[in-house]
Amino acid sequence: MTTPAIDLSVTLGRLRLKNPVLVASGTFGYAREMERIVDCARLGGILPKTITALPRIGNAPRRPRRSATEHCRSAA
Repeated sequence: MTTPAIDLSVTLGRLRLKNPVLVASGTFGYAREMERIVDCARLGGILPKTITALPRIGNAPRRPRRSATEHCRSAA
């Protein structure tokens, strides 16, 4: 006996996704790097860089931070 599939589809405005699992560019790379880990066909969607209808200020560029010994410790 097989278990019936559960409908996980969601609707966001006019967009219908087969499930609510979304990944975003930046954290997910370009998707090609993740293909060996994640079956991209099973995802609800991949979010590319976002755009807005009106201009807005973006994120400040990253700046290296140095410690007292002048080694780069992190980027902010």
